[in-house]
Amino acid sequence: MKLPCESGLVPCSVRFPSPAQQRRQGSRSAGNLRSIPRMTRLTALVVLALATAVLLKPVTASAASRAVITGVTFSGNVNPPGPTVTVTGNNFGLHPPTGYNNNSTSCGPYTNNGDDFGTKFIFTDHTSSWEAGRGIPPNGDCIGISVSSWSPTQVVFMFGNAYGSFDDWFAHAGDSFTLKLKRAVFNGTISYT
Repeated sequence: MKLPCESGLVPCSVRFPSPAQQRRQGSRSAGNLRSIPRMTRLTALVVLALATAVLLKPVTASAASRAVITGVTFSGNVNPPGPTVTVTGNNFGLHPPTGYNNNSTSCGPYTNNGDDFGTKFIFTDHTSSWEAGRGIPPNGDCIGISVSSWSPTQVVFMFGNAYGSFDDWFAHAGDSFTLKLKRAVFNGTISYT
């Protein structure tokens, strides 16, 4: 019978204990590292290294650190330039998501029309059927969002100059809306303070 190293399965520098050596090693105390066969010690070290790597991996955003919207208030009035919207909650971060200047839209050119934010910051008025902030210009929403201030617990914004320029693009009191901010979603009814 060939030894494992002679058959090419493992390098010949690796030595397996003979049955007599295994019996002697088995009689030693379990706390003595030398009582564990060399291959078993190597396996244990590899497992320990992998477990340590898993425990030390970088922490990513968890459900506990996701943005949460607790309230949305509207002040000012429905007519252009439109309301000031204040969003309260937590874990909004220190800065808004990346915005894309929305002065050139599929609805025409505008000045001071705020930004579109891809899928990270979107306001939808379901009753009047308009939306602001979604997409990337010129193929995004015609109405942009203009951020006035941003903190981890409060965001204040207004709508861009396209607000109120077509059909019924107004935030009327009583309209139902959805606000998406990063991963947070808030549904409510517009009322002015």
